[in-house]
Amino acid sequence: MLNGPRSIPKLVGVDTVVGRCIIVALLLIPPFFRFLLVNEYDLTRPEAAGSLLALGAASLALAVICRNTLGFYVLTLACIVSFSAGTTMDLVSEMWPVRFRWLTGLLALAVSAAMLLLRRSFFALLAVFVLSEMAVDVGQAVRGSPPEQPSVSATTGPLPHVLYLVLDAHIGPNGLPKGLGQKARRKIEETFLTHGFALYSSAFSNYAVTDRSIPSILNRRLLPERARPGNVRKLTEARLLSDLAGRGYAVNVYQSDFMELAASNLNHVVTYAANSVGPIGELPISTRDKFLHLVHSYIDRDEWLAGPLAGRLAPQVFRPERAGPLAVAKVWPGRITRDILAARQKTLFFAHLITPHSPYLYHEDGTTREHSEWGLTPLTTYDPAVYRSTYARYAEQVVFVQGQLERLFGTLRRAGLLDKMTIVVHGDHGSRIRLLRELDRGRRQAKIRGVAYDFERYDYASEPPAQDLLDRFSTLLAVRTPAGDAGRIDPQPVSVMRMVHETLYPGQMGQIPAGADLSYLFDQEGQRHEFPMAAIFEKVSGL
Repeated sequence: MLNGPRSIPKLVGVDTVVGRCIIVALLLIPPFFRFLLVNEYDLTRPEAAGSLLALGAASLALAVICRNTLGFYVLTLACIVSFSAGTTMDLVSEMWPVRFRWLTGLLALAVSAAMLLLRRSFFALLAVFVLSEMAVDVGQAVRGSPPEQPSVSATTGPLPHVLYLVLDAHIGPNGLPKGLGQKARRKIEETFLTHGFALYSSAFSNYAVTDRSIPSILNRRLLPERARPGNVRKLTEARLLSDLAGRGYAVNVYQSDFMELAASNLNHVVTYAANSVGPIGELPISTRDKFLHLVHSYIDRDEWLAGPLAGRLAPQVFRPERAGPLAVAKVWPGRITRDILAARQKTLFFAHLITPHSPYLYHEDGTTREHSEWGLTPLTTYDPAVYRSTYARYAEQVVFVQGQLERLFGTLRRAGLLDKMTIVVHGDHGSRIRLLRELDRGRRQAKIRGVAYDFERYDYASEPPAQDLLDRFSTLLAVRTPAGDAGRIDPQPVSVMRMVHETLYPGQMGQIPAGADLSYLFDQEGQRHEFPMAAIFEKVSGL
């Protein structure tokens, strides 16, 4: 038995700054390797090496700060407690629908206490504890993922596939503010008219957030008034997908980890990280910008040392820049296009794509902005100039997304599939770029400048401005069926829920719930406020 904590560092030879630097590096660097592996990032790129050097420098700085033995123990134990809490939280949340935070805290303290009691093995256990997190990821990276084969049946020739694309935060053409985004409006119309779609230019969603809008559409029902979305966005029921599976369709799903489908009867599921940094390796931006984005993103996701330290000591310096639209590159448009061309069984291809969602990283031609511009996407502002500049960036990204759709439709046409498919393309809500009035200030706007702002909050002191509601609810909607005629624009307001089910459930419109032609916001008490969007469109555009 040792006499006390002071003898432990001497026992294992880490009573020097260099020794403690090595220990702290074990707390920082293996989780970063894991971060790169999960995001499928090329470890040989210079920005990855630069990030490792930066973490090494941070390890040395922390080792100097923690010269005092007590400070060193506080640092290492804080890391263990924080990481254990995160890990056990994940385990508990899978076993029970409620997250027992008190239980995870006790488990974390138990882990820490056990490691302190095993004094002779403390640092050895610490190293094993950290490195074991990488074992599965390294093994998968070395072995490689098995090739994914498309579903094949004995049937040959083109079949009536269904392609269902949800483009996150894609506003409809009649929802764009007057004088802003005119090129985007023309591009939307050109894309869908050229390829024979019916474009519903005044379509709208029922809700202004993804985790209400998509579940309501897929399940053909409005959510209860007081229901609030949870932190875990997993759909265990998606009636539309299950119904098509019952009609003999194979169901292929392409989804982000922001909202995961756990429904039955799914043939094949591809999930991409909503903010994966993997695609930035191929972007035409500087190595410095890639390095900054890697470091910021790692700090944002690290649960136990880098994230808590940087987030609390210098939150403005290490504020991560989200890259959701980049992550879509894993499945869109290449992967989805290839799977459609390879399929020989009639298949529903359902994809939820985080694009043209903020941040607005793309120019119209597909080149990306400088990294310093990535965070310049304030979705709520009192400044009309900021509102206009944000919409200009958004409109450029919309044009880019429409170009991707054109390439997909052109490929399907050349393959002889376009005229034999049913295609539904819609947004889940509007752009949500909002020009707030001074009248809106007050208690309900307390979080307006923070990242936790609730876009579905009813936050008006008087009647909401029409354009404000369009920014939240106006939604892209375009439909093409094998029996369709030439492309056309239908300006009459229609809810996405109604038109999706009219297309995919012909003759069953009686099952559409009452209230499907309204949009909803919720106040702080959970009460629902209804908005007749048809009248809003008429007021703005004079339909």
